[in-house]
This record gives sequence, C-alpha cells and structure tokens, in this order.
Amino acid sequence: MRSLEEFSFFPNFRHLKTLLIIFPGSDSLEPLGPLDEGDEDFDFDNYDPSDNNLVTPERKLRSAIFKKLSQIHLERGFKIDELTFWNMVPVTHTGMRANGLPGLFKSVKSLAISIVADPATSDAYTVFKNDLITLLKSASELESLTYQSDQLMGALSDAQWDSLSYPNLTYLSLDSIIFDSSSDTPNEPHKVTRFILRHKATLQELDMSSCMINVSMDDNRHTDSITWADFFHLFKNELNELKEFTFEPLPGRHDDDEDYFRGYAWWVGGVGRGEWTEYSENIWNGDDPDEGLPDAPADREALLLFHEELAQRKLKEAPK
Repeated sequence: MRSLEEFSFFPNFRHLKTLLIIFPGSDSLEPLGPLDEGDEDFDFDNYDPSDNNLVTPERKLRSAIFKKLSQIHLERGFKIDELTFWNMVPVTHTGMRANGLPGLFKSVKSLAISIVADPATSDAYTVFKNDLITLLKSASELESLTYQSDQLMGALSDAQWDSLSYPNLTYLSLDSIIFDSSSDTPNEPHKVTRFILRHKATLQELDMSSCMINVSMDDNRHTDSITWADFFHLFKNELNELKEFTFEPLPGRHDDDEDYFRGYAWWVGGVGRGEWTEYSENIWNGDDPDEGLPDAPADREALLLFHEELAQRKLKEAPK
C-alpha cells in the first residue's frame, strides 16, 4: 500500500481543513466476518475472490486508509475540520478500531458519511455498526452532520441513535432513512425522530432526502401509520430554532404512475433478502384499497404551513 504514504504529508499543509474520501461502490457482498488482514503489502494480482477466508482488496484498502489516518493523527497531531467518507460498505475491518481515530473524529466540525451495501441479513452488520457508532460518538464537537443510510442494512438501532448527541449541531442532513410507523407515535417517537428533537435548541437547518415511512401490512391490514403531515407539524412546533427545512421528493402520487406514492415505504420479500420499495396500491390485497392510504394533500399542506412558519421566523430576525 505504498501510495498511502502520501497521507503522511497531510500535516505539512497547515491550512488543510477538508478531507474527502470516496470509496468505490461495492458490486458484490464482501465476507462479513472478521478476517486476518495482516500488515504486509496486499497481493492484488493473486487475490482469489472464490476464497471466502481471504480479505477482499476493497476491505484491505479501506482498512489501510483508516489506519494511516490514525497513525498521522497520533504521530503528528493531524486534525481536520471537515471529514467525508462516502460509499462505506457496512463490513467491518480492523482499521475502524485504530487507536487514533476517536481523537481525529473529536476535532471534526463537519462530518459526512454514506453507507452502501447489497441486500443481506442486517444482523450480519452488527460489528460494523458498533464500530461506526464508536466513531460517531467520538465526534462530540460536530456542528454539521450528513448521514446517508443504506436502507437494506437495517440502519442503526434505537439504542445507538439514542447514544448520539451533539451540543453544537446546527445543520443535519438525513438521506434514505426509513421511519418505522409502528413505533413512531406522538407518545413514542421513532429513534431518528428522537435524535432530531434532541437537537432542537441548536438545529437551524434540516435537510431530508429520500426518507420514507414504513406502511407495511400487519396481519393483512395497514398499520396505524404516522404521516409526513404529523412529522411536519411536530417539527414546526418543536424545532423552534430551525430556519431552513428541505424535504424531497415531495410526498404524493407519481406523475407517471399514480399507483405509487412517494415518501411511503413497503417491504417486499423475505426477512433479510427483501427490499424497500415505494408504497403501491398494486401491492395491497385487502378488501378496502383506500384503507390507510397516505394523504398526500394533507402532507403537502402541512409542509406549506411549516415553510410559512420558517419564513416568518427569518423575517422577524432580518435587520431593520
């Protein structure tokens, strides 16, 4: 991994504030369990992809990058203000547990992470998620967080989301989060909802992209689902410091296929081998096809009222 020696020169650039690392996307699922990565140079030419006991080149590279960042932080005091890891495959590697990483993450003010994976049982990613949450908890000085989830991974658990709190957070971007309607009620908010509301004293900008509410069937009936209108009303009433809110795409029927609803998700397939898809009337097999359908006009009206409230807030604070 000789090319990674270039990382050692980062501390020489005293004004370096931003580090963006984009990993190649994964076309196939890597071995899930811990493997002996070794410290020797990796033999890319003779790698045998049919041997499940060998670490993949992609995992070796990711691990080496994390270890190198840890090393230059510990040895040369390397710090960064803005850090991005894009296309993280939810497969654990020893680099995520390198000694210097928590210290490096502690100095970060703006953190962006995206996770990609093929369908698989979410339990297989338990170790990865534990490693990830350790790093997220270390970033205690965050002012900006961008988190793009892999919907098939099962995402972070309730306890893991509940362990995250950033006293200085002003900007939050959430992408591809599935909100579980069965546990998201006014009396018992969803884990990610709790995370958002926990930062209501500081949060000024909230961006939600491709987020959906789970409206899967329960005993051949729709669950009593919370709607986006409920969310927008909640945010309007609770996020008193918020000035900007972006939500896309807008909830409602598709223009090119009115059977499908944006903003609402349905789990198709078996446990661990299915996928989330947008809600469709064609999937519903109940007696009443209108029962429990998302109310797009109500969603959009609530969103409009929310934006009007935010506009009033900004107008009050504008210099006179």
